Amino acid sequence: MSAFGGAGPFGGGGGVGPASTTVRGVVYTTSQRITWQNGVASSADTNSPAAKQEWLTGLTTRRQTADLTGRTQARLALQTAVPGFAGSKMSIQYSLDGGTNWVYLDGTADATPIGAATPQVAYDTAAGTLTTSSWATIHAAARTEVLLRIVTSGGDGIVDPTVFYLWLEVR
Repeated sequence: MSAFGGAGPFGGGGGVGPASTTVRGVVYTTSQRITWQNGVASSADTNSPAAKQEWLTGLTTRRQTADLTGRTQARLALQTAVPGFAGSKMSIQYSLDGGTNWVYLDGTADATPIGAATPQVAYDTAAGTLTTSSWATIHAAARTEVLLRIVTSGGDGIVDPTVFYLWLEVR
């Protein structure tokens, strides 16, 4: 159980462990995946709209807690079974107050369109193609225990993009 009242959908609350390990004076940086969709089944984002919304048509049940202490970079990875509408995007936001206020992981304000925030991935990638964003700097305020959510935008209200794999990798 986290400070935000629950574990993530795959259990464990999304804790990511230590960011680095020192062995004989050498510092090894470790990365960790925080998984939303693990490839066992797919999730359809029914009638994905143009306006920004929480992934899976506004569902709040896919939010996860994570301890990003010591983490400085993040990237988003996505593989679709059915691609989103042309030009649609996906990104990640964090909250420090249990989900009342949201900020993109790079510190960009919530009111900003996804295209200006990082990390982000194209939601319209060809089915079966694994796409990863570039590494983005995690905003200093997010380097603590946070609540995470995936947001999408740029749909057409008709296409139902279906996600097979979706995770955030932090280091």
